[in-house]
Amino acid sequence: NREEEMPPLKGAAGRVDRAVTNFLETFPLFAAAVLIAHVAGRHSALTVWGVHLYFWGRVIYAIAYSAGFSIIRSVIWNVATAGIVLLLIALW
Repeated sequence: NREEEMPPLKGAAGRVDRAVTNFLETFPLFAAAVLIAHVAGRHSALTVWGVHLYFWGRVIYAIAYSAGFSIIRSVIWNVATAGIVLLLIALW
């Protein structure tokens, strides 16, 4: 029944759900920065590095989060965030 509240997910399913939620929180900023860089014609090594750091950081973060690696996932999250920062610097 879709009317009833669903219990919270546990274990690997819960971790995957939280990783997806975290991705959905950061992706709009990343997408906006990429689109603005494209429209403004700001293509440089910073934009390329920023996109790669964000993309591969998020892929590895999802894997690390799903596997339950709690300490290293924070470092990986910061790598993906550094990618967004590089994009924003390229727009400056």
